[in-house]
Amino acid sequence: MKSQADSVNQTLLSGDPDRLVATIEASFPEADRMDRYFGFSTQLFQIRAPESLGLDLVAAADQEEIARARAKAAADAARQINEGVQGFVGDCVATLRNETAKLCEEMLGSMKEGKTGVHQKTLNRLVNFIDEFKTLNFAGDREMEAHLERARGELLGMSAEHYRDSEAARRRLNAGLRGLADTARDMARQDAREVVERFGQMGRRKFNLAA
Repeated sequence: MKSQADSVNQTLLSGDPDRLVATIEASFPEADRMDRYFGFSTQLFQIRAPESLGLDLVAAADQEEIARARAKAAADAARQINEGVQGFVGDCVATLRNETAKLCEEMLGSMKEGKTGVHQKTLNRLVNFIDEFKTLNFAGDREMEAHLERARGELLGMSAEHYRDSEAARRRLNAGLRGLADTARDMARQDAREVVERFGQMGRRKFNLAA
C-alpha cells in the first residue's frame, strides 16, 4: 500500500494526467479477484410440523384450547366482578347503617351536654340525614329506610321548644333516638345478603329492559 501511494504521489508531481489515471487503475484489484475480498450468500430454512401430526389437526386443537381458555377467563372475570360488587354493596349498606347509629349517638350527646337541652339544629340534623339517606340508598335498604321514616313521624313532628317544655316528650325523644341507634348498629353487624341479592335482581331487571 505504501509503494502504491508513493507511486501516485510521484505521478501527481510529474504533471502527466494519463499516467496518473493508469496508476490509479493499477491500484484496484482485478474484477475476477474481487470475490476474494467481498461476498454475499443466503441460507434458507424451512420449519415443518412433525409428519405424524397434520397442520389441520394442530390448528383445530389450538382453536379448541383457545375457546376453553376464553370461556374460563370470562367465567373467572364474571365471578370476580360479582364478588366485588356484592362486597361493595354490602359495605355501603353497613356504612349507612353505622352512620345512622353514629348520628343518633351524637344527637343524644348534644342534648345531654347542651345548655338549652334540645336545640332545633340538633333535630334538623336527623331531618337532613333522612333525606340524604334516601339519595345515597342506591342498594335499596328498605328496612333501614323504614326505621328512619318511622323516626321522622314519631320524633320530628314536634319542635325543639316543645321538647324543652315537656319532660315526657324529652324522654320519648331520648328513647326513640336510643332505640334507633341500637337498631341501626345491630343491623350493621348483620349479613346484608338479602339487600345485596335484591340489588342484583333489580340490576338484572334494568339490564333486561334496556336490552
